[in-house]
Amino acid sequence: MITIISVGLGIYVYRVRRNKESRSRPDLGSYNQQLHQELERLRAQSAPKILDLAGLDENIKISGTYYDRQYRYKKEMSKTLTWKQTFSLIAPFLLEHPNDTKMKANIVPNAIFSGHYGPSINSQDYETIKVHLMALKLISVDYTPTTNGGMALFWSLTQNGQALLMELRSVKKP
Repeated sequence: MITIISVGLGIYVYRVRRNKESRSRPDLGSYNQQLHQELERLRAQSAPKILDLAGLDENIKISGTYYDRQYRYKKEMSKTLTWKQTFSLIAPFLLEHPNDTKMKANIVPNAIFSGHYGPSINSQDYETIKVHLMALKLISVDYTPTTNGGMALFWSLTQNGQALLMELRSVKKP
């Protein structure tokens, strides 16, 4: 038998000796799912309440630079989008769980400033996008191991983010 006890922000797991009458092996998949559900419940409890959080229909002005066609010089640019449009542009790429470096250097600038040569995004605007989508509980950014043994930040969609992605980007009947 496995007992989960949560105290504050910690989860303590105790294995209790199985009853001799019980011959079945524990289902580790459901045990793992239980732990993830408990962890999400505790995160939700400990998450600070953010007042006056901008909604999906609010605008954000995103600044960046791009090169001219001959790659001789950089030009500044900006674009105003709603948070919903911003999320809709980058969310499909999150299905691959890209790392933060790839998101900043390639995915976000190319998604937002498509059609420009060598676009880059203002660092503060990029960080605001990342943090605000986390605050809206649409994405998760986690520091996890890489395939080559290092550690990196990886973006992924939350359940809310996956649901919104399906709503925004799936093709509807005419």
